[in-house]
Amino acid sequence: MKVINNFIQDKNVFLDIKNLLLSPNFPHYYNDYVADKKDVGDYYFVHILYNQDQQKSDYFNQVLMPILGRLNFNYLHRAKVNCYTKKHKHIKSAMHTDMNKNHTVALFSVNTNNGYTLFENGEKVVSVENQLVLFDGSIKHCSVAQTDENLRINININLSWQTHRKEGIKTIGYCGEKILASNTIWTHCQMVLSWVQKNLIIVLYLLTSTGPISLAFLIDSS
Repeated sequence: MKVINNFIQDKNVFLDIKNLLLSPNFPHYYNDYVADKKDVGDYYFVHILYNQDQQKSDYFNQVLMPILGRLNFNYLHRAKVNCYTKKHKHIKSAMHTDMNKNHTVALFSVNTNNGYTLFENGEKVVSVENQLVLFDGSIKHCSVAQTDENLRINININLSWQTHRKEGIKTIGYCGEKILASNTIWTHCQMVLSWVQKNLIIVLYLLTSTGPISLAFLIDSS
């Protein structure tokens, strides 16, 4: 197991993710159990970002790519946002593994609270904002609800390195401080081309008067 604090190093990028997921406008979907249908009263809310080789959410790039960009993998099995509501006591879900195949779990905490992840050996990791926990997916674990904050939010990512795969979901570009997925590179190229077309005279002047220039300032990093 590896615990990494301040995982997203750009504070503004992290705060964008945190504020989005804590916003009343972000869609969290009700699920009446966390790990086992027998868990009475142990409900939570979920937002699927990626599953079954498909992007499932419009928030995929904004929420997930700053995390994926710092992880070594070539195959993404699933990624989802978990949202737990405040309970009157620490309710423990059933011990489980996320899937029945070789994988690594990357669990990213969005906010600090007294909820935690409990492992079958008795070890626990308390929720601390901007903290990532990496562990072997074959290790049984469970979620324990918080009693202090109204919401406990984390991002659960299941990924692996598969030698027979040449390509996977991975980071291939940057835009300012933000990491871009492959399917957003073309969008940002179009943004650059559009800017150049609208400001051709300025571009020509800069190229002829000052020599080579960086294209970084042409991209809207928002």
